[in-house]
Amino acid sequence: MKNILVIGSKPSFLIKGLMVKLEKNGYHPEFSPFNIIDFDVKSAHTDIFILYMDEGIYYESAFMMHLADALQRKFKMLILIGEKNERSVALTYLPEEFIENYYERPLDIDLLLIDLKISGFQKISESEKKVILSVDDDPGYSRYLRDALKQTYHVALAFSGAQAIAWLATNHCDLILLDYGMPIANGKTIFEMLKGEENTKDIPIVFLTGNNDKQSVMDIINLKPEDYLLKSIAKEELLMKLEDFFNHSNSEGGGGAIVSTASAAASTKDSDFPEQNTKPKSKHLMTTTDVILDYVDEDE
Repeated sequence: MKNILVIGSKPSFLIKGLMVKLEKNGYHPEFSPFNIIDFDVKSAHTDIFILYMDEGIYYESAFMMHLADALQRKFKMLILIGEKNERSVALTYLPEEFIENYYERPLDIDLLLIDLKISGFQKISESEKKVILSVDDDPGYSRYLRDALKQTYHVALAFSGAQAIAWLATNHCDLILLDYGMPIANGKTIFEMLKGEENTKDIPIVFLTGNNDKQSVMDIINLKPEDYLLKSIAKEELLMKLEDFFNHSNSEGGGGAIVSTASAAASTKDSDFPEQNTKPKSKHLMTTTDVILDYVDEDE
């Protein structure tokens, strides 16, 4: 039996009628008001959320932000029911990729039931999707990354090292994409913190950087991450590299490979690097950028 949590300002006659219909069709519905504590208790075993919107949604910004966070942490889908202006308000808080469907009031319950039977739980059951945690203080780039990857991967977003560590305390991910140039706690600091914790030390980490100067690249390589990628990488190339990484991870039973040219250059001409053992652990060559090879050529 699938568990459905119906969320609204109060258990109105219409919401009660919806829940009766859901129960008669084999679902287990529960109701939660716009109350964070009540929501957290009831959402623990929920398969899908239904947000029944009314004018109360205009005054529930804290709850809506909490709901958005829950959708991303739990990778659950949401159905919206309401008027167009209420939907617009909801979308200012909620990640659109987690919205399964939208129905205007008055609700056609039979249509909702048909949609649930056909596809309502398909996205939820995508447990085979790998989970990627993006850690970047730039909301714009984070949203770009999520949009680029969401069809293939579950993507969780953290905008600071503290958020990443808090998320990882209760969630699992298969790969971390870590911005190297964040302020306050920078990528190096966060990397060292994660590698120093028992529950996160084995998670592969790939640095994302906007800098391709020689010193920046060498600073990253010296940390021995899984690898690094330039933020300017095209969406198609990024997807290709992630696919290669997870393919190798599955076939070898361990870390995969997202190999930048840094690995190739380090292997080709170690004498140009400050230490022999500072290259990334990756071993399957896939070119990301020619920046290091360019530097090697310049030094000759």
